This record gives sequence, structure tokens and C-alpha cells, in this order.
Amino acid sequence: MKLQMRPAAAADIPAISELIDAAYAPQVRRLFGDSPRGHWGHYDEGRVGGYLQREQEGVRVGTSQDRLVSVCVCRSYGAIGWFHSLAVHPDVQHRGFGRQVVSDAQTYLTGRGAQSLALMTWPDAVNNIGFYQQLGYRPVGLSLYAYRLTPSALASGRPPLRSTLLSRLSDQACRQAIEAARTLGDRLMPGLDYRPWLHWTLNRRSGDVMMIWREHQPLAMALAYHSGAKMDWLEGKLLMVSPEATPDELVWTLELVRRWAVELHCTSFGFPVDITHSETAEWCQRFGFRLFGDSMLNFMRGGPWPPAGIHLVRFSG
Repeated sequence: MKLQMRPAAAADIPAISELIDAAYAPQVRRLFGDSPRGHWGHYDEGRVGGYLQREQEGVRVGTSQDRLVSVCVCRSYGAIGWFHSLAVHPDVQHRGFGRQVVSDAQTYLTGRGAQSLALMTWPDAVNNIGFYQQLGYRPVGLSLYAYRLTPSALASGRPPLRSTLLSRLSDQACRQAIEAARTLGDRLMPGLDYRPWLHWTLNRRSGDVMMIWREHQPLAMALAYHSGAKMDWLEGKLLMVSPEATPDELVWTLELVRRWAVELHCTSFGFPVDITHSETAEWCQRFGFRLFGDSMLNFMRGGPWPPAGIHLVRFSG
């Protein structure tokens, strides 16, 4: 039986939330038992609505006999395509629908220029791991959050680098900074383009983007979420550092982010790291970061992956 695949519409939002609940709640219960992680919370309709606002064509749903039975959220980042929140209703699982959903996601993302396709899954979910390996995906890292308290500085004195928060720039200066972020992405991987993510973050006001400059050249970029009084830490989602950065410039990049967190009255800040790379362990130890154990296994298929240590990213809803 073949699914009918199409982009989601606003009218699908309640059904998508119910579908993800139905598919994920039994899985997390099997994986984590009667622990806090094993208790699934409702997948909020507002979250799904945010997906549609960010990249509506990328929220893919599948129907069978006029019933919505699958969903997958795709994200386009130029040379990298990403998908998450893949769900097939338990009533129709084991019919080959999962493969069709992945195939549709791949078609969508490669059609938008992706050369490398990536996803995350729980390391405990052995069935998921086997499924994606059968489809040609290979593990490329284990992602955890590295976090650090804000009171102690990493460097003192006047910074040798310049930093700007995009939310505080004029419209023209913000556009120029976002174009500079594209240039920085190209240095890590030709065609890597996070501009849609930057625009979405700024428009939603759910976070901000810090650009760090060596004179007039972009040296690093940090994208982080914050929720004012509701959250006392700066949740870094993306940190890109130019391969040309010196060790001292890396220290100052992290120090500038720390000062940003202090300004927001956050007690800590952090970024995702790949602990399968030896440089990451050295990075955490050297700069006093601790690891938060919410791990996710990274898989990819196709072309190259940006080097660990200068491309610290964790994709999520």
C-alpha cells in the first residue's frame, strides 16, 4: 500500500499532534520505563504550528484511505538537509510506511539542494538504529550538551574580537550580518546555509544570534534560545567557528558568549558537542564545561559532514 504524501496544512495541526503522541508515547515508555524520561508529554499544537511557519513545505504528511497516518518535519540548510519528528501511527506500522516517509523526506531535501542528509535518534532505540542503517545512514557522532556556569570568566580584559547581536542591529546591518553568516558556513562546508534558521529565530524572538568578527571578517557565530525569566540558562543551538580561528580566538569566542549570558542574567550557558571526537573531550576539560547526559545519536547519509569542534550543532523541533 502506498501513502499519499503532501505538505501539511494548518488544518492538519491537531491531527499531527495526536499522531506524534500516539507514536512516541509507547516508544519512550519502552525505552525509559517508569522514569521521568519515560513519561511522554503532549506534543503541543503550537510547536507544530511553529514548524509550518518556519518551512511549511517541509512538514510532510502521509495519508492512507483519507486518514493522516504519518508525519515528518524536514529542514533545509543548503548543503545539509535534516529531518526529525518522524512518526507513523501504531495502527498502521510494519507495512513499509516508514520507508516511504524517509524516501519522501529525502526527495524533498535533495530537491532543495541537500547533499548530506542527517537525523538524530536515541542511542537506546536499537530498532530505529537498525532501520536507518538499512536505509544507508551511518552514525557520525553522539551529541550531548556541554554547559558551564557563568560567574567565572574564560578570559579577562578587553576582547581582541568584536561581537554584535543581530537583534540590536538596523535592518540593513542585520541583513549584512546574515549574509556574513552564509560566508562563514561556506568555510566549514561549501553550500552550508543557516540563514533560514537565523531569520526564524529573530522573527520569533525566541532567541538571538551573536556574530563575532576579526576586524571586518566573520570569525564565529552563535545561535542561542532564551525565554527571559522562564529560563536561567542560555541554550546554545549552534556554534560555528572559522577553521582559521586561533586557540586564543576560540577562548574569546566562548568568553563573549559567556558575557552575553551574564547580560541576560543566565546562570549558565552551553552548546551541543560530539563526544565521539577526542578534541571535544579536550575542549570541555580545557574550558571547564560539564556534560548533560541527554544524548542523541547522529546519523547521516550522502556527502561530507562539517568538522567537529568548529561546527557544534543540535537540531530539534
